[in-house]
Amino acid sequence: MNSLAVKIWCSLLLVAVAAYGGWTWWKWQQASQAAASAGGDGEAYQLVIQDGPPLEEFTLTERTGREFDSADMQGRVWIASFFFTSCPGECLTLNRRIAELHEKWAERELTFVSITCDPETDTPAALTTYADHFKADAERWLFLTGDKALIHRIARDVFKTAIATKTHTDRMFLIDRDGKMLGTYRATQDADMVALERKLDELLAGDEVAQRAAAAGTDRS
Repeated sequence: MNSLAVKIWCSLLLVAVAAYGGWTWWKWQQASQAAASAGGDGEAYQLVIQDGPPLEEFTLTERTGREFDSADMQGRVWIASFFFTSCPGECLTLNRRIAELHEKWAERELTFVSITCDPETDTPAALTTYADHFKADAERWLFLTGDKALIHRIARDVFKTAIATKTHTDRMFLIDRDGKMLGTYRATQDADMVALERKLDELLAGDEVAQRAAAAGTDRS
């Protein structure tokens, strides 16, 4: 092979190496920028949600525009969950499960509280449209929105779970009349739903017995 051919091959090899190096550098830059953006948001988010003592009670906005205060749930059995209206999959499964419970337990004292993890999109109007799709009773199935950082704190401090925008658990959180969380149940697991209904029956049947006893005592007096 003459020297000219060697020079040509060397030149082509250098061009190929330079092109590959340039492409690799570009991909690295893209990944670095994405990581930096995520890391920046994550760091800012952590600073926000760590501000203040752990939450025990919270206030958000219901789809009707009225204020929801978790303190008002004292004395009531309720089931909380997280979702977002544009979710095409898991949220639909979750809320279909809730809709089934909502219909089946319509005559019992049970409240459902669905909290969006995408409050920037899920305004009260958007939540109303979504709730109407499931025929949700505005007194028995509540849909809440509010400040994003606060919602993340609520998830962490009150329900002991982690969420992010458009990312959440498929669990339902069962809370008794004293505000104690009794358990969590995955909407995607049939066995969990059976266990949840069994627990609800136990809870609500006990409440009704107590109510009947109290009413009988009042009548005797």
